[in-house]
Formats: sequence, C-alpha cells, structure tokens
Amino acid sequence: MKNKIDKPKVFISYAWGTEENQQNVLAFAERLIGDGIDVLLDKWELDEGNFTYQYMEQSVNDETISNVLMLLDPEYTLKANEKRGGAGVEAQIISADLYNKTKQTKYLPIIFSRDASGNVCKPTFLTGTLHFDFTDSETYEIQYQKLVKGLFGVEIYTKPEIGRKPSWVESTTRISLATKVQYNSLVKNIPEKIKKVDLKKYLNDIAKNIIEKDISDVMVDRRIVNSEYIKAYREFEDMRDVYLELLSKAQYVENNERIIADFLEELYKLIYQLGSEFDDNQLRKTLLHEMFIYTIAGYYKKKDYSALGYILGKSYIKYNKYHIVASSYHMFYNTTFGYLDNAINERDGQSFITGTAKFWVDNINVNFCTKEEFVFADILCHNYFLFGNGIIEKDYGTWFSKSYIYNNEYVSEIKAMSIKLASNEYLTDVINIFNYENINEFVNHVKLIANKIFANEIKRSGYSYEFYDIPLISDYIKIEAMGTLR
Repeated sequence: MKNKIDKPKVFISYAWGTEENQQNVLAFAERLIGDGIDVLLDKWELDEGNFTYQYMEQSVNDETISNVLMLLDPEYTLKANEKRGGAGVEAQIISADLYNKTKQTKYLPIIFSRDASGNVCKPTFLTGTLHFDFTDSETYEIQYQKLVKGLFGVEIYTKPEIGRKPSWVESTTRISLATKVQYNSLVKNIPEKIKKVDLKKYLNDIAKNIIEKDISDVMVDRRIVNSEYIKAYREFEDMRDVYLELLSKAQYVENNERIIADFLEELYKLIYQLGSEFDDNQLRKTLLHEMFIYTIAGYYKKKDYSALGYILGKSYIKYNKYHIVASSYHMFYNTTFGYLDNAINERDGQSFITGTAKFWVDNINVNFCTKEEFVFADILCHNYFLFGNGIIEKDYGTWFSKSYIYNNEYVSEIKAMSIKLASNEYLTDVINIFNYENINEFVNHVKLIANKIFANEIKRSGYSYEFYDIPLISDYIKIEAMGTLR
C-alpha cells in the first residue's frame, strides 16, 4: 500500500541531446509543476561554474526527493552504458543505489523517445524493468495520468477487496420445468406469427410479476431496512433469471430485438407509473438497469451485431414528471443506487466504490454469461455514447459503467474487441453495433472523439478515487490501424 504524498518532489535525469529534446524536457517539467509536483531540473538549478557531479549526486540522494524520473532515449542509453556525460554520471549513481535494493519504487524509467527503427532504448542496468511509455501520442495522456497519480502516492494497481462467495457456487436453477418447456416452444418449427405472439405474452407475464411484487417490507417508519432491501432484490433475481432464460430462446424468433426493445420500454413505463413515495421503487429501476446490461451481453455473445445496434440505437419514449419525451437507451440507466450501495456496504462491513456493481458481479447468472461478458456489456454501453452514430450527449446524458472497475485490463473483452478492429472483416461487422453504414464514417468518428479527448474537450469518465477511467476502444488500437488487416 502506497503512502499518499501531498507535495511530491522529483528529480529529472535526462540527456541533453538536441535542442528539440531539451525543449520537450522543459515542457514536460513545466507541466508537472503545473500539476502540483515540485521538479528539480539542472537547467533551473545549476548556474555556470557549479559542480555538476556534486549537484547530481546530491539530487539523486536527496531524502526530500520522492522520485527520480529517468527520461530514456537513444542518447541517454548510449551515455549511460558508456558511463560518460551527465547522463552517464547519473546512471552510475542510480544503478549503484538500485543494486543495493531488493525492491524499489523511487526510480521511474520513462521512454521519452525511441530510436530510428522504433525500438525502446534502455540502459543495461534497467533491462527488464517496467516503464512508462510516452512515445505514443494516442496513449500519452493515459501514461501521463498514471505517472502523476503514482507520484502522489495513488496506487496504480489496487488489489481488490476479497469478496463474498458468489451465490451461483451453490445455487440451483430457480426456473420451473413448466416455464422452460413453455419457452422451448420458441425453438420449434412453428409459424413465426405464433412465435411472436408467444414471446410477447411471456414478456408481458414477466413485466406483470415485476410490477405486482410486494416489496413493502423494505420500508419501516419511512426508512429503508437494508437487510430487507437486499432480500427483496434477491427475490427479483428470480424474475431476472426467467427473463434471461426467455432471452436465450428469443433468438429463434425473427426480429426478436424489436419485441425485446418494446418490452424494455414498456417495463420502464410501468415502473415509472407505479411510482413510490419513498423511493423503494428504486429496486425495480435497478433491476431494469441490470436486465438491460444482460440484454446487451446476450446479443453480443450471439454475435447478433445488427440486433445489438437496434437495441442501442433505437429512440425510446420516456415518461417524466411533466411530459413524454424521446430518449435513448440511457433511460434504462438508474441514476440512484444509494439504497443498494448502502445495504451491501452495511452487510459486508465494507466501503465498496459501488456496492451495486459488487452485488451484480457476485450474483452473476453464469448460465447466461460470464462476469467478464457482463462487465464488457456495461462498458460497451458507455462506448456507444461516445462512438455511436446519432447519440447526442447533451440531450440524453451519458451511460456511466458502474461495473468497469471489475474489468480485467489485460484480458478484457473490450480490449480484445478493440484489437480485432484491425481486421476489415470484423470491423465491417462491428460498425453495425454503432449504427454506421460504412467503415470510413465509423473510423473518422472514433478519430474525432479520440482527438477531442486528447485535447481535453471531452472529459473521460471514471470513479474519481479509482486509478483507471472507463476503458474505450480507442485506448487499445491506433486509429490508422483499424480495418487494415483481412
């Protein structure tokens, strides 16, 4: 666990090199100072006639220095390996200190520029060490933010709290055999008209059960009872699982996504009309939010990208206190999670960033999708708001991925999807999700948004006290590489 540092102080070790390189180093140092970090830099600290070796040694060994930033480039690497020049002197001092420590966090290698062949250049004594890479313009901001947060003592990689045993470990199916037999009728070779009628009926029954469920026990003396709140939500899970069972069979019905979208819209309307004096109805709103994420996960898992694009791109009718308005899928996003968050935190004696998402991933329906697929669907909803065709953020708000902190950055589905966008064939399929008619329109829009994020015209979303923001497809692939492979 790192200690928070209110006023970090760093020493920058670098090779002077070209005038351009010196100016880049100055600009970097000035930005750090602007972000609250005190910087020791020879150009500011040394006057003519000063002893450079003594200054370097004192700076590297200064106990008030929280970190030494080594800006690595071909010139620095050459001088460090040959032990000549200022960079060579600093490298000798740093390497001697490194060899005397089994674990170190003070010296931070930063790849500041590469050689003519695009290779990373590191001095021999730093071979095998992890580094920050500032050479890619598309990931520069992410790397810079990682560095700065680390300098302030914010954990770059935070080990999550040990969770509860997932409910699915010992769970048995809660769907009756009669219900399964009913839903299996959709798979049979019967007229499409009959299938559609049956699917609508089954969905109406699910909506009826959700709306009519008695949850009065969650409120006592106008106060939410946390234990009853969790119990009631667990009972709603039975209805969620029935819906997911039906959704898995709905793929055998033509244009099923239109019927599913109509169901979600109608359920929202019924929940809104039900109302609640003391907001115990937030349970149903949270359930609808969760069901929508599962819906996205289901269509993506089946690779039904056109249907997925329909669900995400459709205009929905939203009811509010004063009038009826056109909206996007954002209306299924429940903006109030406080009750379930508080209930889960009280139950577990923790302060989870999001008790709701914690509850969702702990109680995932593994028969329908994996935790990773569920989290991906939530992240995809956020990405659609940035990259989808026809979405106007100011009109609808954004979809904040509640569960993104449970995304495995190294093997995540959003990362895999993004990397595969280099394939022209895959890209041709995926543009259907984002509702573009041709590849160029989609690529140009991704580039536009990525540039606006880089210029800070669009703010990235994420938990303020968490290191990572919600991942975007533009984080993992260079725009110019999209669609360049077969």
